[in-house]
Amino acid sequence: KKHFRQRLWGSMSMARTFFADRECWREHVSLNPKTGMDPENVRLRSAQGFEAADSFIATYWVWSKMIENLADVGYDGSMMTMMSYDWRLGFDFMEKRDGYFTKLKHIVEAHHSVTGEKVVIVSHSMGGTVVYYFLQWVITDKKYGGGGGGKNWVEKYVHSFVNIAGTLLGVPKSIPALLSGELKDIAVLFAQLGELLEQYFGRRKRKNLWNTWGSLFGMLPKGGDAIWGVGADIVSGIDESENSTEYTYSLSSTDGRFTPEIIWNNGTDDFCPVSTPPVDNATPVDENYTKEEGFIHSNLRIPPSRKWSMSETIDYIFQNGGGYGPTISSSSIFSFNSKDGFKKRTPAKEMKKHWHDPTAVPLPRAPSMKIYCLYGTGIPTERAYYYKVACDKLDDVLSTKGNQTCGENEQTCESETTMINEEPPESPFYIDTKITDLSQNIHYGVRFSDGDTSVPL
Repeated sequence: KKHFRQRLWGSMSMARTFFADRECWREHVSLNPKTGMDPENVRLRSAQGFEAADSFIATYWVWSKMIENLADVGYDGSMMTMMSYDWRLGFDFMEKRDGYFTKLKHIVEAHHSVTGEKVVIVSHSMGGTVVYYFLQWVITDKKYGGGGGGKNWVEKYVHSFVNIAGTLLGVPKSIPALLSGELKDIAVLFAQLGELLEQYFGRRKRKNLWNTWGSLFGMLPKGGDAIWGVGADIVSGIDESENSTEYTYSLSSTDGRFTPEIIWNNGTDDFCPVSTPPVDNATPVDENYTKEEGFIHSNLRIPPSRKWSMSETIDYIFQNGGGYGPTISSSSIFSFNSKDGFKKRTPAKEMKKHWHDPTAVPLPRAPSMKIYCLYGTGIPTERAYYYKVACDKLDDVLSTKGNQTCGENEQTCESETTMINEEPPESPFYIDTKITDLSQNIHYGVRFSDGDTSVPL
């Protein structure tokens, strides 16, 4: 009970808990990978009110300055509401567990009823994707899992949508977090501090934690190779003219394929004889798996080209589930197949898997609603990655297949329980921080493009 009503994120109590007992902290901020919701005997909820997102650990402001500026022009607590949410949850589970979108719908209608005016919805970062999902949810009939507001609800109640640094098309930085438990800063730090970081909160612990958060799957890049494979924002060299030095860009890859999202510095066919090299351009996963037997990192396949496109990368992430397998909850609530979203014959109950994706479902018809998009520019932002296979880790992964125990006469298999209670092993690959090429804007195994540090433009 010592953590009752204590903030475990964004506060000094979070820092104290993490450094005093990191396993206790990790247990509380993790979700159940099979259900996508609360683990047994743990109930963690978002903070409420303006204080919920004022600042991060008291010093780094988030919404506090905007709230103050709105107060300066006449707004007060009766005229605006902070709709905080549990940002770990997949969007469908935000409604299923907390009734979040139902509450948001009622709040918007209440402000409209009191003031007689339409409402302005302001979001930041992942909040932009949450709002997009909400706009789809609110107009959908309740029998299909929506809010039942009707097709004219947005036009009636919403004046404008202000999107600040929104992740509407996803962010590449979610990829290494789910693949190997790494972020750009952590990968560089790991290269410098080595075992010190690994022993305290290593890649395995981070990967297994982050793969329980459905929200990270919802922030994977959307639109597939048709958008991310074009490479219009990929630096191909440096033009050093007499007066200035500028990056140059190329619209296509040199081998005629889509611009790769992952480039492998070595392949399993080079150093890992346990893996069978596939034909080039093959799907980078083993198609012979079954959901019952689980899906682990040993199913990794790298083509001779040593390149994964964006679509291939996301396919692997969803079928692998961070080592938990394709039955991880996030694979059942998200779809990244934009074409399915546009199909008129797609079952209505399946459409909710696409509500997070602007390339799959259009905005509701609301001709008078205004949309403002505000993004930072001129800051190096993660775009693609160089990875390296660790064959010794691949051997460790193979040895875990014995965890799945099924007796000869048993009707059920214990693999499902094993995948939850016994955490998946460390990823057999990691960002290759030795790769640096300033002419192509590559630093420590990460290829950068222009953006606001999180969202590439």
